[in-house]
Amino acid sequence: MALGILDIKRRIKSVKNTQKITKAVSLVATSKFGKIRPMMYRVSAYFEKYSEVIEETFLNMDLKESPFYKSNNSDTDLYIIITSDTGLCGNYNANVINTALKDMYSKKVLLITIGERGRNYFKRRGYETLSEFVEIGDNPSLEDVNNIMLEATNYFKQGKVKNVYIVYTKFYTPLKHEVKVLKVLPIEGNREKSDKLSRPEPTQAVGSAAQSIPDHQKDELRTSDPHQTVESVAHSRTEYQSNALWLFEPSPKEVFEFVFPKYLNSLMYYTVINSISSEYSSKITSMEGATKNASDILTKLQNIYNRARQSSITQEITEIVSGAESLKG
Repeated sequence: MALGILDIKRRIKSVKNTQKITKAVSLVATSKFGKIRPMMYRVSAYFEKYSEVIEETFLNMDLKESPFYKSNNSDTDLYIIITSDTGLCGNYNANVINTALKDMYSKKVLLITIGERGRNYFKRRGYETLSEFVEIGDNPSLEDVNNIMLEATNYFKQGKVKNVYIVYTKFYTPLKHEVKVLKVLPIEGNREKSDKLSRPEPTQAVGSAAQSIPDHQKDELRTSDPHQTVESVAHSRTEYQSNALWLFEPSPKEVFEFVFPKYLNSLMYYTVINSISSEYSSKITSMEGATKNASDILTKLQNIYNRARQSSITQEITEIVSGAESLKG
């Protein structure tokens, strides 16, 4: 029985040590997440406004001659896959890798991996990689991120790859994040396969635009046509304003080819920051769960230890009493 007690004590000590690690990882992740989350919101706001401007300019430009619009005859797709450098973040990396594998199925692919976990996984399985980026840190520099997108863009312009995709984890809330596959090149509206590219929700729907019109301005919108309501006039004006013509100097094509690479850089930074935020969020959730599970295991082990110890003491007392009785006899 004494040996059993020693085994239980070793198990308790091991679980306590593991609990210390999970709690420390959770605290560190919470601290880092608190620092990167405001940055993520700022980057998202900037990118979403940049996306809005880019999409508005698309409506007024003939992009067929742009190298970013032209398709080619290559049979290879380029995937930029963003994972973490470390583990202990639940199923974060597994979700990214499984989504990428599903999307790459039966395709000839070339990879750019960001993160140690993704690099090791695809390297062991013989995938061809163009570049591998590890330890980009919690606050990646614009230069590092721009280099990633520049390499992908150059390969596309040279006709070495037909499509360019980014596989990343989009952050919604600390408890909700989702892996997305985003087609970057060639330009086709830049939509994710499962959803539109992240855009801020408008504060009002166009159809309800008249609800925000002051009373003194509603009279200006009224017309002699009794069948034309204030709402229909407001809708038509809003639609006209959203499709206003743009004037470009020196030319639309030159402006676009100067602006669009910067948009791609901001897109790359946006996906990296979202992935890092999702990583720390997953790490916090998984480590808090592991710490709680360790507490539950410790409670059970302590109960087992107490019963074993009580049984051992009872047996010792029984042996002592039996020995004393035998001496009396």
